[in-house]
Amino acid sequence: MYLKLNLDGITLRFQIRDYAPMQEGSGDKQWIYADFSFSALPQLSYQRLNDELFQAYEVAGLATALEQLLDGEAAEDYEMICVEPDFTFAFHPVQNGKYETIDSSMDWTVGYWDGDVLEPNSISVRLGRLEIEQMLIYLKLSMGTLNAADPEVQRCMECHAICA
Repeated sequence: MYLKLNLDGITLRFQIRDYAPMQEGSGDKQWIYADFSFSALPQLSYQRLNDELFQAYEVAGLATALEQLLDGEAAEDYEMICVEPDFTFAFHPVQNGKYETIDSSMDWTVGYWDGDVLEPNSISVRLGRLEIEQMLIYLKLSMGTLNAADPEVQRCMECHAICA
């Protein structure tokens, strides 16, 4: 299964392959393969397929960070930078201003590779509360803490945020 989000005209597809929790004695070298693509045709089409993009602990850490963001446990902005320079996640908790409340959001920045060279350019998208919730459900499904029959997963499948 994969995550599919429409982020204000940019379609994000994201799939974690064969997640396994950290094994005793594996150190920090337990890679998780993933696919992702960002597209807004014809202007944008960028993808990486079946690539070592995460350490196992980073997938679990991202899920925890999203949960804390949604539960209001984060008091200020913070960032998660992955070992591989492909992804950076910036978390922005709810901000209560004098005249308005700005809901939680997350910026996902993806480093741009040209062949085997990481270029100084990147792609950045912002996820709102709904997309963060859907991503968290997808991560839990990928890690095995939810399964396809769970109501949260079913709701995401009905709105095509999680696809088979």
